[in-house]
Amino acid sequence: AVSPSPIRLIVLIVAVLIAGALAVLATIGADGSKPLNAARRLLLHPIQWLARVALWCLGYWRIPVTRPDAVQGVKTPRVLVSAPHYSLIDVFFWTYYEMPMTLSHHGVASIPIVGRIARAMETIFVDRRTAEARAEAANTIKRRCLEPGWPRLLVFPEGTVTNGSALIQFRPGAFAVGEAVQPVILRYGTRPLDVSGAVRGYEVFLYAMLQPANSLSVEFLSPAVPSQAELSDPRLFAGNVRAAMAAALGVPCTNHSYEDAWLAAVAHEGGREVAQTFEVKSLAPLLQLDADGLVELLRRFHRLDSNGSGRLEYEEFVDALDLAGAAPGYARRLFRLFDTDESGSLSFAELTQGLAVLSPNCERRPPRQPPP
Repeated sequence: AVSPSPIRLIVLIVAVLIAGALAVLATIGADGSKPLNAARRLLLHPIQWLARVALWCLGYWRIPVTRPDAVQGVKTPRVLVSAPHYSLIDVFFWTYYEMPMTLSHHGVASIPIVGRIARAMETIFVDRRTAEARAEAANTIKRRCLEPGWPRLLVFPEGTVTNGSALIQFRPGAFAVGEAVQPVILRYGTRPLDVSGAVRGYEVFLYAMLQPANSLSVEFLSPAVPSQAELSDPRLFAGNVRAAMAAALGVPCTNHSYEDAWLAAVAHEGGREVAQTFEVKSLAPLLQLDADGLVELLRRFHRLDSNGSGRLEYEEFVDALDLAGAAPGYARRLFRLFDTDESGSLSFAELTQGLAVLSPNCERRPPRQPPP
């Protein structure tokens, strides 16, 4: 059953507009390099309750939160680690419950109203495409977590929304602060609606409002305190925290990264079904492409796949590699080399792996010798 009433939508829109207005007032003339003062924070306080109103509009009437007993000698961690990053609705819960500063893609800053609210919440905007921007973000994270006056930092260490069936690699930035972190698990019900951001985009808000009720529960795990080895290796710390959260969730860990998840999302643009059977980190160096380059290659694959089958026929392959003027028989022999499953058409994985084999960066290894 669904609720046909437009009241939820109207209330949600009004709540977002009021939050946007408060964000504007609170940040007029503010110095973004310093924490907001008490007066500005007072102006922002109603946004927490507006976020709760938004959750009510989305059908989350009651959200149970469980917390462990306090650990003797461990102070309240400055970093909140939330996983899996299952839904866009995560942000509404955290705004209501904690009003933290967070990390976000740099493009969010330019979204009307949402970008202004994000700036008012002292969000750290990150351009993940360049090493310099990532290094600057890492320095900002560490500085703000150690300086007094800033809110707690919320991170979604996976870096993207997933379907929650496994935890992908955690990015190490927030684990390099050198202090304890607070792991938090958000569990969404999938009945009557699956709100996974890997399944739906912004339309999830409309679908959620059409349900009588949706379910979400939150569990705070015990704070994770880094060992000496983890202090010197943030990736080790991130991996161990991920393993503990996966165990609590009852799901596996996967070696796939944010870039793999991004490429998988592009693979399904427009309702296509393009299989991805490789990891970006292993293939990109062979093709001398970064994640952006692989995404562009995939989108070109989409454009050449004229019938939307998710595979390239021989004629489409010739167009893709501009082989129309090649010597007779060359294009056909090359196609057979790429067509490893001998299906008569190429998947995106076959195309990229074939290009990698032909790459001069592909290392030639001697055949493995049989054991004596």
